[in-house]
Order: sequence, then C-alpha cells, then structure tokens
Amino acid sequence: MANGGIIGPANDPVNLTVSAPGSVSNFNGSGTFTPFSAPAAAADFRTANVLAIAGGRGGGANIGAGGGAGWVQYNPAHSIPSSSAPVTIGGGGGQNANGAASTAGFASPVAAPTGSFPPHNINGNGDFSSGGGTPYPGTTAGGAGSGGNGGGPGSAGAGGIGTAHPGVSSPQKAGGGGGGGWPGQPAGPGTNGGGSGVSPLGGTGGSASANTGSGGGGGGGNNGPGGGGGSGFVAIKELDINVQSASGVWKLSEQYQAKKAGNWPS
Repeated sequence: MANGGIIGPANDPVNLTVSAPGSVSNFNGSGTFTPFSAPAAAADFRTANVLAIAGGRGGGANIGAGGGAGWVQYNPAHSIPSSSAPVTIGGGGGQNANGAASTAGFASPVAAPTGSFPPHNINGNGDFSSGGGTPYPGTTAGGAGSGGNGGGPGSAGAGGIGTAHPGVSSPQKAGGGGGGGWPGQPAGPGTNGGGSGVSPLGGTGGSASANTGSGGGGGGGNNGPGGGGGSGFVAIKELDINVQSASGVWKLSEQYQAKKAGNWPS
C-alpha cells in the first residue's frame, strides 16, 4: 500500500465484524463488568444496551403514600471500553427517603441518579416520582412506576406499573408502592415489585422486592411506618462489533482493489 509520503507503518483497511455472546450481564449487587474478548482493532467500536435502575423510594407513614420507583436510565447502543468497569447498585430508601444511585462506571458512565422527589399531592416526571397522599378519612395514592404516573387518591392507589426494556431482556419494570389505608378502607397493592400499603392501625407498609428499584408501601394509621424501597439493578447486553476503518492516504487504484475484494469500509 502506498502511504502518500506519510512516515509510519502501512495500514490495511479494516472491515471486521465480531459477534457478541448474546447474553446479558445482570448485576444485583455492586461488582465489576468485564467485556467479552475481541481483537484489538475492535477496541474503539464496542457498544452495549445498558439499563440502570436506582433504589426505590420508601413509603410514607401514617396512611402514607406509596413510594415511587427509582430513576430508570436506559441507554441503547452505548459506547463502552474494552477494559473492565465498576458497577454500583443503589440501596432502597427507608421511610419517605430516596433510594441510592446505580451506575455502570464506564468512561462515559450510565447512571440512574437519586434525587429530590416532588412534594405530596404532586406527581413528578414519571421517572422517579412519589404518589400524592390525602389525610384521613381519605386514603392515599400509590407511588409512580418508571415511565408512568402514580395511583390517584380516593381509594388507596395501586403503584404505577413501570416500563419494560426488551433491549436487555430485563423483567424489571420498577413499579410503585401501594398507598396506605385505614381500617375499613383497603390499602393499595404494589405493582411489579412495589410494596403493598397496609390498613391496620400501626401496620408497617410492605417492603419492595430487592433489585427492582420499586417503591415501598404506605403505612397504616396511628403512625404505621412506611415500607422500604427495593434496591437497584444494572443490566448490560453487549452488541455485535462492526469495525470499518481505512487510515492513511490511498491511491484510487488501491481503493478500487480493496473495494473489489470487499475490504474497503462502506
């Protein structure tokens, strides 16, 4: 190959496809992500579908509102390095408290942050909002699921449903917790891992399932405590690597021959 007078090694065009394993790396606890082995030429072309769910919010006390789901961050075809990266899973929040952030710590990280929830009686953006509450003799709303609104007040609200992410084959939807009730007025159920609210006086709201990022259930009257939010989750599905590059300066005849042989990047 002619290199156009450039000093350095001659570089052939690279047109390479490396198939990914097709499996998903699921993290229920903090750890280290290690990418699959591939040629050095593929180092700058790696991508993955990445899902990060923060810990869910804990439910409210005393006929409390159900906790909202933790923040859900989904990045399709995200650029990842060829080296290992730390993964952090956020814990669920206690009563009326936010859950902690979950992060896939690549050079360009994918993070599901913790954050300030909206005040009672106000729905947030649907990503990590808590359901609104109404005082006795009314009943409370359920928390919001990821990508959805909270359950409404009146009869105790069920938690929001949440959103699926087929790009990582993940069953986690980060549902909301159910609202607490009062004797004679049923509490709301949690959804997709969210804790259910309770009605008995002094009763503790249900805890959300681990590694769902779902919200805790609302507590019963007489200062019944709210249930804890579920811990977070991270899923990483590496995609096939397609490498197409041609460095240097090329004669038209060399480009033609490489194209004819199927070796020239498109």
